[in-house]
Amino acid sequence: MAFFDFPEEKLRTYTGQATLPDDFEAFWGSTLDEQLPKDLMIQLEKVDVPITAYDVYDMSFLGYDGTRIHAWVRVPLNCTGPQASVVNYLGYSCSRGYPWRDSHFAQAGYVHITMDSRSQGWGTRSFGALSPDPDPARSQMAAPGVMTSGVLDRETYYYRRIYIDAVRAIQAALTLTWVDPDRLIVAGASQGGGLTLAATGLAAMAGINVAACLPDVPFLCDFPRAVGLTDAYPYCEIVDYLCAYPHLGDQVFTTLSYFDGVNFARFGSAPALFSTGLMDEICPPSTVFAAYNTYAGADKAIKVWPWNTHDGGGDHMIYEQLLWLGKHLS
Repeated sequence: MAFFDFPEEKLRTYTGQATLPDDFEAFWGSTLDEQLPKDLMIQLEKVDVPITAYDVYDMSFLGYDGTRIHAWVRVPLNCTGPQASVVNYLGYSCSRGYPWRDSHFAQAGYVHITMDSRSQGWGTRSFGALSPDPDPARSQMAAPGVMTSGVLDRETYYYRRIYIDAVRAIQAALTLTWVDPDRLIVAGASQGGGLTLAATGLAAMAGINVAACLPDVPFLCDFPRAVGLTDAYPYCEIVDYLCAYPHLGDQVFTTLSYFDGVNFARFGSAPALFSTGLMDEICPPSTVFAAYNTYAGADKAIKVWPWNTHDGGGDHMIYEQLLWLGKHLS
């Protein structure tokens, strides 16, 4: 692995190639108006697992168009009142897996909610009989994975549904008695980082308060540069699709412009801590910096890991996040 992207001095000013559609806010405003008022129909059941550091609940709610979405809710022991809480989104191909998987926020004393990604999970071992939530709308021809599912139309693109699921997860979290509505954090790495940016921007459009966001090595940012820069998957799913259908290039990138994390960053105002690895070929650093430099919030920082790839600092970054949250939520 080697440095392959812009030098860091250029990264610090790069704002991306993503085009903001004239009706971006109108499109998402109408989607939010249609989807968010619907009943969440929350189901919450305590799960008997051999863990003593926190209690575990299986929560489900109705996401986009009434699809039932599941999440783990981890609650610190002896939690007597509303706590600082983290809604956590997953990387590409992952499911929430076992309830102790990536549970560092719960270990640090936060109410920790991890949302499943509809129709994903092939990259994670799952707990018991639980399986990822299906996506009944996936019916069109696509490259393997979900990157091109419904990509010919913004109305049918896969990420329209999961972005709304992400905001609905925030709505569901805010109904829980353990969650302090003034200290609700959204976080995620890779695809989860892209979902974090989308959820933060959409929550702001909908008037939902987010106290902080942690987009860690975010995916789904600056599609025009990412697709042409890296040979790595999942971006290469789009390349595979366009190899088969080269005449659809303009149509595909028009759709993607409505789902680009750079464009959602323009609406984010919560304090934010980003991260990037300068050797990351899956989410190239320029695409992360495009979102960071565009992010509208004044209180923002980015942690740069010069020698890291897509781990983006790994446990070192978790340590930085916990320290940063402690300062910002005090």
